[in-house]
Amino acid sequence: VRLGRMSKRGDGYIRSLMIQGAHAVLSQLKPDSDQPDDRRLLRWLSRLGRKEAAIRLANRNLRIIWALLQNDQVYQHKPNSNPEAAMSL
Repeated sequence: VRLGRMSKRGDGYIRSLMIQGAHAVLSQLKPDSDQPDDRRLLRWLSRLGRKEAAIRLANRNLRIIWALLQNDQVYQHKPNSNPEAAMSL
């Protein structure tokens, strides 16, 4: 399986749910957050706009889900302890 862009070939219902979930996350962001994930999302919002940032977040979440399912693992959130590495994402 080749990972790439989010295409319209898959299930449209799941795709729309992922986009709606991403919009919900973006609407709850606080501009003064210290979390690396929040800072990344804020950069995406300022650089790409709301819709494109939501698509990028949904695509990122789908890649994480796909990797977890392929490797039969459980998600464990581990924030990056190196702030410089987090800024490069």
